Amino acid sequence: MNRMRILIAYDGSECASLALDDLQNAGLPSRVDATVVSVADRISLPAGIADIDPELPQWLARSIEHAHAERRLAVDRMQAQALAAAERLRHDFPGWTVEAEAYADSPAWGIVKRAGELRADLIVLGSHGHSALGRLFLGSVSLKVLNAAPCSVRIARARPREPRDPLRVLLGVDGSSHSLAAAHAVGSRPWPRGTSVRVVSVLDAPLLTAVVSGHLAIREWAQEATETGTWVRRMVSGVADELRGAGLEVDARVVPGDPKPVLVEQAAQWEADCVFVGSQGLNAVERLLLGSVSSAVAARAACSVEVIRHSGC
Repeated sequence: MNRMRILIAYDGSECASLALDDLQNAGLPSRVDATVVSVADRISLPAGIADIDPELPQWLARSIEHAHAERRLAVDRMQAQALAAAERLRHDFPGWTVEAEAYADSPAWGIVKRAGELRADLIVLGSHGHSALGRLFLGSVSLKVLNAAPCSVRIARARPREPRDPLRVLLGVDGSSHSLAAAHAVGSRPWPRGTSVRVVSVLDAPLLTAVVSGHLAIREWAQEATETGTWVRRMVSGVADELRGAGLEVDARVVPGDPKPVLVEQAAQWEADCVFVGSQGLNAVERLLLGSVSSAVAARAACSVEVIRHSGC
């Protein structure tokens, strides 16, 4: 079995440290290839003064030299932070192989680009962190990574309950291949004993009309159905049964409303530790692009959110 590859974005901020804590609650395997990446947010500069017109005035040459020196210092600081984070992960996860690296780039683009190069299965990052302007809120780096990443993304936040309490995972499903990939991700992880999963499907207009999409699995669930709720309940029940087969404690529910606020509300009411959703879902034309339900839940939930990107994307 291939080892899971994880990129952990780390900038030394409190939220980045919470992301390291959150790895303990992510149900990750004991054997992982992890890379801690720290990106110094600096404007790109020429490689050296030799690249600058020799006729430039001395004040400008000195300014460029100073900018280069600042960038080198920033990368050195980020490298030290990455190394410290990597050492902590080696302690927390002895079976993991952990590397650390740092460089100057646009933070979001640097993370996404490196994830592609590493062929990462998962990117983990805090909901906000440091930047040249101070704190960088979800909606900038985190949301850009979430939308552009070639793999699944976990936006990490602090646990809402005591550390020793059994984990609670809320899984949002709508019958799409992407939400079923999220269900598979939950079912395939080695969660600690006592972990509970709540499977939630939210009945909105796209789901009410999803049978006409031609989706094979939905047609099978809809056979002999007398109303929309029948096939949805079958779908949710089937997902729940598969998760129970993986040894998890599962309950399932179908809730009317808008998936964006409903999934967030369900997670808050249940005090979920994480919400799993697919990167895309069903709408009137079958697919609901990232930037809607997935990103809304990632931005609004009080707990961690993992957005699973189907390998077929």
